[in-house]
Amino acid sequence: MEPMQLACATPLFSGSEKAVYQHPHNPAWLVKVMRDSKPTSWQARWLRLPRYWPFLSEWREFVVVRERRAEGCGFLQRFIGPVDTDLGLGMVVEAVRAADGDFAPTLGRMYRTGQLKPAHIDALQKVIDWMLECNLVVSDISTNNFVWDDAHGRWVLIDGIGSREPLSLRYWWSAYNRRMTRKKTHKLLGKVANLAPATEATKA
Repeated sequence: MEPMQLACATPLFSGSEKAVYQHPHNPAWLVKVMRDSKPTSWQARWLRLPRYWPFLSEWREFVVVRERRAEGCGFLQRFIGPVDTDLGLGMVVEAVRAADGDFAPTLGRMYRTGQLKPAHIDALQKVIDWMLECNLVVSDISTNNFVWDDAHGRWVLIDGIGSREPLSLRYWWSAYNRRMTRKKTHKLLGKVANLAPATEATKA
């Protein structure tokens, strides 16, 4: 089977680690591929697949949550599975859409544009409580990694799960992982509280 052709396509989103493309055959799916980056010295020495460690780490956490707390998987972007592409191994995921069919807005975007309401903050606390309860390992808890699932009235974590360190204590020491998650989510809530909506900033 020929690899999926993505090299000539324009990515929908591009971060420091990954680029995200529209799936060419299914509008409900996206394809994440790793961007070319040089592994650190310890990654090159100790990891068999340093480039794809973020994928493996994220997939591991998704499987762990799926097996332990299947009813809570809606808080995580759904993984469809790996796919071979002309940009290397890709991961197919389900797109989270807004009510108008566009891609779901991030937490940061909703607050900056004045769309964030008390119900959204309550929903954010709910997903944080869930993360602590199921002891999810999350390396990057930022406003860009949560998107609003309007159809189900909940936040969905679309990136940053798993640890970028294969031997991280967070995998083996539950209390330490929860402490780190509390610290990161406290910082997130504080950041959201201190963001000024664009409309108010304009009036000022």
